[in-house]
Amino acid sequence: MSSNGKGDNPRPLSISVEEYANNFERTFGSKKTKMEQRIQELQNDINAVREKLDNCEYSGLPATSSYNEGE
Repeated sequence: MSSNGKGDNPRPLSISVEEYANNFERTFGSKKTKMEQRIQELQNDINAVREKLDNCEYSGLPATSSYNEGE
């Protein structure tokens, strides 16, 4: 079944395929590149939090001596 109507054939390009591809890449970017950039940003955030935690003296747990003092 063939569709006969507007849009059956692609419009002719007034620029080269290479220029079209370059313009498309510049406009929309590459998903892989954007994803890799986002992963790197998140990894940098994780590293910053780890560094802050490494420099922090608070362990998040109370000292065990406080539990034994009441006995």
